Amino acid sequence: MKLKIIIILSFCFFLTGCWNYRELSDLSISTGMSIDKEGDEYRVGMLISNAKKVEGNSKEGESQTIVLDAKGKTILEALKNIELTSPKELYIRHLLVIVISEEVAEEGLEEILDYLLRDPQSRKMFYLILARDCKAKDTLKILSPLEAFPSQSIATNIEETFRLQATMTKVTYNSFLGDLLEPGKDPYVNSVLIEGSTKDGEKEDNLKQTEPDTVIKMGTAGIFRQDKLVGFTSKDENRGLNLLIGNIGIMYTVFDYAEKPISITLPSVKTETSMKMRNNKPVIEVSIKAVGSINEINSDADLEDPNVIKDIEKATAKELQKYTDSAIKMAKQYQSDVFGYGSLIHKSNPKYWAKVEKNWNSNEFLDLEVNVQIKITLENKGSLEQTIKEGIHE
Repeated sequence: MKLKIIIILSFCFFLTGCWNYRELSDLSISTGMSIDKEGDEYRVGMLISNAKKVEGNSKEGESQTIVLDAKGKTILEALKNIELTSPKELYIRHLLVIVISEEVAEEGLEEILDYLLRDPQSRKMFYLILARDCKAKDTLKILSPLEAFPSQSIATNIEETFRLQATMTKVTYNSFLGDLLEPGKDPYVNSVLIEGSTKDGEKEDNLKQTEPDTVIKMGTAGIFRQDKLVGFTSKDENRGLNLLIGNIGIMYTVFDYAEKPISITLPSVKTETSMKMRNNKPVIEVSIKAVGSINEINSDADLEDPNVIKDIEKATAKELQKYTDSAIKMAKQYQSDVFGYGSLIHKSNPKYWAKVEKNWNSNEFLDLEVNVQIKITLENKGSLEQTIKEGIHE
C-alpha cells in the first residue's frame, strides 16, 4: 500500500501546470494586427509593444511601439515570416483590434475567420475594424497623445463612441462570427479613417503638438452580405441601424424645431421586435421607446407649456423615424439583413423559413414589410424652465 502511494506521489511531479511556461521577456506582445492584400498574398502587420520604452528604460529616440509586417499566401505564413524579423516569439493573446482593409473584406473574410478560430492563442474578444480609404497597416502607426498604443486608442475610441453616441457599435470577433453563422442574419463591422498624413502621424512629434497633424477618426459601419463587404452606411443610416437592432448606449440627435436647431439626448432607448404573419407573409413590428432630455434649444419655445413638450417629443420621434427608414432602405439596397429579421422568422415560423431561406436576401427580404413605432418621453429640460432668449425679451 505504501509503495502504491509513493508511486502515485512521484507521478505528481510530472503533472505540473507550467509545461508551456514562457517568460514575458521572451515574447513579442502584440496588441494590434492589420491585414491588407498585395496581389494574391496577404500583407499582415503586427503592432508590438516596446517593453523597454514602456518601463522607462529606453534610449532616446526609441519608439514605444513598432509595426512589423510580412507577406504570405496564408495568414499563418505571413505571421511566420514576421517572426524572421522579430527576435522574440509573437504572442497575440492580448490583441485589442484587428484592422482589415476594404479590399480584403470585399473578397471575403472566411479564411481569416477560420484561422483565428483555430489559433489557440487568440481570445476571440478583440474588435474587428475596417480601414476605409487607407491601408490597414497605416492605422496601427498613428500615434495618439492620449493612449500608449494606437491599438489601445482605437479600442477606447470604439467603447466611448458607443457609450456616448449611436454612430458606433462594439463588434468583436465573437459577435461578428455569431451573426455570420446565424441563419437569416448578416454581419456588419465598424470602420476607421486616417485624417492627415500617415508619415506625420507615425512620428513622435505628433504627440508633442496641442493639435496633432494626424488622427484616427471613427467611421460608419461596413455592411456585409455573408462574409463579404458590400458597402458602408451614412451617419444617419448607422443611427437607424443601431436603433432597429437595439444596440445603443446614449444617443443624441440635432434637428430644426421652429426653424431653429434643437439638441436632444436619449440616454435610455429600448427596442422590441416581433413578427406576425399576415396574408401568409411575415410582417416585422418594431417598437422603440426612448426617454431623454432637451440639452440645447435656440427657438422661443415655451418649455413650461406641456403642449410644446409634446410637440417636441413628436418632432424627435419623426427625426428618429427618418433614421430607421433610411437604414431599412440601405439594407434592402445592399441585400443584407443586418437586422436579423430572417433569424426572427426562422425561430418563429421554421416552416415558412424553409421555403424562403435560399432566396431571402435577394427576394423576400426586399419585399418585407417593417412597421416601426417610436415613442419619445422628454423628462428633463435642463436646469431652466424657459430659454435665455425668453428671459431677455421679457
